[in-house]
Amino acid sequence: MTNSMNEKTGYIEDGHYYFITRSMCSNGGDPKVNEFIRTHTAYECIKRRCDSHPEDDFYGYRERKNGKGVGNYIWLKNKVVIELIDSFSNALLYQFHLKKGDAIGFISRNRYEWYIAQYAMQKNGIIPVPLYATLGEKAIDYIVDLMKINIVIGSLDNTLVSLSKRNSTLKFILFDHEEVENLTAPSNTLYFEDLLNIGRSHTVESILPKMEDICLIVFTSGTSGTPKGAIHTFYSFSHGINSINETQIFTTEPIRNETIFSYLPCAHVLEQQTSQGFMYGGGRVGFISGGISSLVEDLKLCQPTYFGTVPRVLQRIYDTFHQKYLEMGCVVKRIFDIAFYFKLNALRSNTTTYIDWDSIVFYKIKEQFGGKLKFIFNGGAPLTYGLYEWLRVCTGAYIMQSYGLTESCGGCTTCLPGMNDPQILSCGSPCDRVKLRLTSVPELEYFVEDKVPCGEIELSGGPIFKGYYHNDQANKDAFTEDGYFKTGDIGSVAKDGSLIIIDRKKNLFKLAQGEYIAVEPLEGKYDSCPFVSQTFIHGESTDSFIVGIIVPELNIIKPWLKTKGIEYTSKEDIIKILNTSMKKDILGEINSYIKGLNVPSYELIKNVYFTDEPFSTQNDLLTPSFKLKRMNLKKHFSEQLETLRKEILTIL
Repeated sequence: MTNSMNEKTGYIEDGHYYFITRSMCSNGGDPKVNEFIRTHTAYECIKRRCDSHPEDDFYGYRERKNGKGVGNYIWLKNKVVIELIDSFSNALLYQFHLKKGDAIGFISRNRYEWYIAQYAMQKNGIIPVPLYATLGEKAIDYIVDLMKINIVIGSLDNTLVSLSKRNSTLKFILFDHEEVENLTAPSNTLYFEDLLNIGRSHTVESILPKMEDICLIVFTSGTSGTPKGAIHTFYSFSHGINSINETQIFTTEPIRNETIFSYLPCAHVLEQQTSQGFMYGGGRVGFISGGISSLVEDLKLCQPTYFGTVPRVLQRIYDTFHQKYLEMGCVVKRIFDIAFYFKLNALRSNTTTYIDWDSIVFYKIKEQFGGKLKFIFNGGAPLTYGLYEWLRVCTGAYIMQSYGLTESCGGCTTCLPGMNDPQILSCGSPCDRVKLRLTSVPELEYFVEDKVPCGEIELSGGPIFKGYYHNDQANKDAFTEDGYFKTGDIGSVAKDGSLIIIDRKKNLFKLAQGEYIAVEPLEGKYDSCPFVSQTFIHGESTDSFIVGIIVPELNIIKPWLKTKGIEYTSKEDIIKILNTSMKKDILGEINSYIKGLNVPSYELIKNVYFTDEPFSTQNDLLTPSFKLKRMNLKKHFSEQLETLRKEILTIL
């Protein structure tokens, strides 16, 4: 039975709400190139790109000394890149006698050699399997055993060396001879450059895989449990990647003339999707030279036009600016406020300002991103509207917000100005060749028949993964009878017909009085508070309240303490003060901000512990996609959480 709703945005059919895919490729690059990408394997797409324009730039990198980038970016030409790929392909077949279906692990920071090795493998149907520290040793060993991995490629780091000590039969290929303090390369190590030379001397014929063969297996760390290997075929991966090329509606310029900056982990499918969209389409890709501390310097030198990132990084950039803003003199601050006001109103009304405020006021902020930024891809979580407008005004870039998962090959919806109302800050509409629907979740009281349809997001179509590797039970649980993937995310329909994420099916807990807490959206609101850098919220079904662990934004806390006449000598002093004499005051300030976001009283944190230890992938408190690892956080702060609960229960 069909119950038609707004035919322009979606409709209800057989108990599901179906979003209508709105074409986003009015200027979406070259249709012939897009069709080629959808119907050819990874190596064939790169080969076409390199042969078509051999003198174009492909990969950019900075030389490294003592673990840091030095000098300007060096750019490799297309003709050089394809030679490296072919040579490494020869070496893999000649030296290791590998065949289609064999798997090789990757443990490395972002660098162009990762993709050289990956494309060389995919030329022969050899399966790349990213491994990363936050999986944990037990999970890495599980994956190595499950995938029958005999070779690991990467950079010298603690994760790789630790793996070599646990598994003496593994062979290692290191990208360079970079020296790392207190680390020695495994004895059974070969080097990337040596293998390239072997490949140049020994040509071995490749047998190209088919579109239905495995392209990549990405193991999802999740927030708990054994990792699951999401299988992407060349068919699903090419469809996922091609959505980047088909979403060029603001410019008729081809991707060939653009540059993207690669810093999100290559083990993360969002990074694979966005960067390879440029690789396939002919764009340049510049790589971060080190850790996140090198981001600003690298951005200035790389001068990207596209930047894929996550809200936490953008929030930190804003917080750094806001602290400088607070320190401005009255005249300078007034000029900034006037410029911001007029440019913001012009953007909201789709007009222009009479004064070029960018060249007078905002150029310094634009220079922090390299000065040429046109688009910011935001993934992982939605931006706050305040941060969205600040970025639009101060960088001049369009903000492309999307929704996606490892299983959907990254972003499968996109929110673009001109198609979706920017004030909603939704995740946009489904990309071409993606089918997206909502299914009622009665136990959580979400129904597609409501005035505003709500339900679990389910996906089908070209970019959706084949299934989990050797995991029949997980596959049975993951798909509906008619083949849709059940994401576990709860979505709703915005007034413009786009998708909004409102909840997570599993990240809910029920308080003693019967109220449900949707913890991820609430943490996002707390994270948007200027006093807060990161938040972990915890509640028990026997309690009528919630408590939290907060990493404070010290650059904002310090001047606040001074206004209160509080003296301190160190970071440790500040944390101690926040957890004792000033706890009530600072929690009051934070909750006052949260109340302004129309949060009900039962969702306010009633007690808090402040820590100067950021949640990160290094301490295993964040996943590579920057989501909280809840079980690890609960265990890590178990004593503090119990103390917080007891303090409230004593009062009650």
